[in-house]
Amino acid sequence: MKIAFIVHDFHCHGGHSRYVVELATRFMDKHEVHVYTNTWEGDFPKIYFHKIPAITWREITKVFSFILPATFLVPSNFDIIHSQGLCGFRHDITTTHIIQKTWLRELKSRGFVGSKSSYFFWKWIGIPLEKLALLPKFSKKIIAISKKVAYDLSIDYKITDNVEVVYHGVDLNTFHPRNKEYHRLEIRKAIGINDNIFLGIFVGNLKKGAVAAIKAISKTDSCHLLIVSGSDSTHEKKMVKHLGLERRIHWLGLSKEIEKIYAAADCLVFPTFFDTFGMVITEAMASGLPVITNRNAGASELIEHEVSGFLTTDPWDDIGISKYLNYLEKNRSIADQVGIKGRLAVESYDWDNCAKKTMDIYLKLSDEKRKMKNKAFK
Repeated sequence: MKIAFIVHDFHCHGGHSRYVVELATRFMDKHEVHVYTNTWEGDFPKIYFHKIPAITWREITKVFSFILPATFLVPSNFDIIHSQGLCGFRHDITTTHIIQKTWLRELKSRGFVGSKSSYFFWKWIGIPLEKLALLPKFSKKIIAISKKVAYDLSIDYKITDNVEVVYHGVDLNTFHPRNKEYHRLEIRKAIGINDNIFLGIFVGNLKKGAVAAIKAISKTDSCHLLIVSGSDSTHEKKMVKHLGLERRIHWLGLSKEIEKIYAAADCLVFPTFFDTFGMVITEAMASGLPVITNRNAGASELIEHEVSGFLTTDPWDDIGISKYLNYLEKNRSIADQVGIKGRLAVESYDWDNCAKKTMDIYLKLSDEKRKMKNKAFK
């Protein structure tokens, strides 16, 4: 097959980009794979890259300046054109990583709207364009990365037809419980804590519940928390000082070897208020860590409560989170068992499985397109 991916950026650092890298590299041996993107990283001699110009001053300018070039510069002579969210109007399939209308509403409810110009631009221009790009005229098939996304599509855009849920994959070799043998003591020594201390880990944008995680630590007897994030932490560090937690909260910037950081931890604390998937959840589970999160994360659909992880009712329930932290600290063998069951729960959701399900959708759609074309000639 001749396949085109349309994505703003092509790299392995997470989100839309990581997803396309994982699929493209699995398809490139048997198929002709093209990637239409603004930037790309890495050496992939079997993939054909095509530059889509965009104004990269801010994220919002990149997204909206990308639309027209991607629409006109991507030729139509592909078997499958696979777009990632709002990337123009020249595609057969769209993977919905997030529904902007839902996201904007959740941000507003939490007081995280940001600039008024950005908010109104998305509300009056971005959301209508996204909805248009998801209509059957452009998106003959929609891949939702979780049941949560499929639900958001049905509620906010009234789209229910031709939607298939395909969960993001996880690298089961990179994220593995054996990493503890090689990296646990090394990382703990670097951040200055002993091996016997129960260490939770929070990974990602601090807006996704870092405050709740810090408050939860303050309500535990002796748990520590490692925060791995590239966000501005001024507000959170003031809170840590106010609560007298300087010795129990540890900070690291973003890491390209996050699997080593997971190896140092005893559980993941991820009280996100909104996450259409949350790859940190499945990465932690694959690493053998018990996870404390909630149903607002799409990846929580893979967790059986109190068996392969723990789910609070409210996303920022610091009292509930602290209860599970205290329980796991006092019951290390149970924590290990939950971690093992979490690993087993995600073992059938690797990137190979994601690629296979995606290719099945390609083949089905390609066959439908061929039949329609033959019918048109008759």
